[in-house]
Amino acid sequence: GDAAIATVGQNVLVMAAAGNVVYSGASDTKHNRTVRVFSADNGVTWTKEDISEKMFIGENALIPNGHAAFFGSGKLAVDENFNGTGKARIYGALLLKKSSSTGNYVIYTDDLGLTWNILGGSQNPVASQDEPKVEILPSGQILLSIRRGGGRQFNVFTYTNKATNTGSWDSNVNGCNNGGSNTCNGEPYCIDAKNADGESVKLLLQSQPKGGGGLYDRRNVTIWYKEIT
Repeated sequence: GDAAIATVGQNVLVMAAAGNVVYSGASDTKHNRTVRVFSADNGVTWTKEDISEKMFIGENALIPNGHAAFFGSGKLAVDENFNGTGKARIYGALLLKKSSSTGNYVIYTDDLGLTWNILGGSQNPVASQDEPKVEILPSGQILLSIRRGGGRQFNVFTYTNKATNTGSWDSNVNGCNNGGSNTCNGEPYCIDAKNADGESVKLLLQSQPKGGGGLYDRRNVTIWYKEIT
């Protein structure tokens, strides 16, 4: 299944969908599942744990009574010195299926994926739900990027108090309009760069095919970019 990956020192964390049930075919009695695969020695040895019940199965789960869940594939976002504590916080973007409805959440872990919490509580950060991605902006805000027909949907979470993990989501907006109707996953990535004058800048990149008119017409992979001031 989809795998999302982070490294912190010699620790390698992989969060992945698991089992023989596809996301769309999951039900209350036949779950698509989530596993934590972990290495503390740069991938020489590994452990694995099914964390589905912690995450979304049952009333005591982080997001209760879900049928299926998976992390957006690719990279997890890592703040290696969260709030000056010297400890890493890892963010993941989650797509959850409950009966016929879906939802997106950004969740975070301070213990390398053993336990997770929801960023922003039960507030729904986007209007429509699909495959998600997450990135940390230079301001410390958290960006959620969601696949949609014809482009991406974005929202930003702003902390009001990092010590208590409180804050709120902004209003979601559409962006990266690809000129067609195709829908495809893609990844945001914030990088250090230089402008034409040689000055240091932060760039936010977003990959996505421009394609054509069809839903799965995934030609012409394109990188959108935006300077973050």
